[in-house]
Amino acid sequence: MSDGFPSITTGSLGPAQRSLPRRTTGPPKLRHASKHQKTSYPIAVVWAWTIRRDCNAEPSPKHRSIPMPETAKRPTNGFAKFDLHPNLMRGIQNAGFDNPRPIQAATLPAALKGEDILGLAQTGTGKTAGFAIPILERIARDPGHGPTALILAPTRELASQIAEEIRTLASCTRIKGVTIYGGVGQRPQVASLRQRPDIIVACPGRLLDLIGQGFVKLGNIQTLVLDEADHMFDMGF
Repeated sequence: MSDGFPSITTGSLGPAQRSLPRRTTGPPKLRHASKHQKTSYPIAVVWAWTIRRDCNAEPSPKHRSIPMPETAKRPTNGFAKFDLHPNLMRGIQNAGFDNPRPIQAATLPAALKGEDILGLAQTGTGKTAGFAIPILERIARDPGHGPTALILAPTRELASQIAEEIRTLASCTRIKGVTIYGGVGQRPQVASLRQRPDIIVACPGRLLDLIGQGFVKLGNIQTLVLDEADHMFDMGF
């Protein structure tokens, strides 16, 4: 059995790193890729997240937030050290996040610097916020002309879960998003795309359809996330 700790790689993701590891053991690791490796992706930041196959167990107690001492007069949110946008911090507090989980603590410093990241963590350990918070921080500071972030997920259920968490974290900002997946009519999704959302959360199949029809323009994308990337590879995407 795996001990449930996440594994992180940051830096430029070369071809050898596109084959994602399935398992890892030991404490959270932050490994910088070689400076000589160059990414072929035409975007600023690439995230790749993959799930464990043996992730039925409850998250380790080590992953839970550490309560503030009772003697503390003014409790401090553990995310304050990242100097995030005030509106984003309010969203984080509204979501009930007190302290970064290990996957978040390992990735946020590198992500906020714009580095490429590959991570491996169990379901339920906070990986969605690990990539959502840096995306929201970048957009809150420099909105740009959307969409500027694309998050791909293999299933409509996961895409909906990601979108809901982002919506909660962005609740005190003006950041807009759209969720795209098949099995439903595309008209509402196209209408949302015409509003120039900041973030697109999509399943690959429907996204490709809408790109082919000219409804999705990805020329301004600065951040790409592949959530459960190994699952998407297994499905042939």
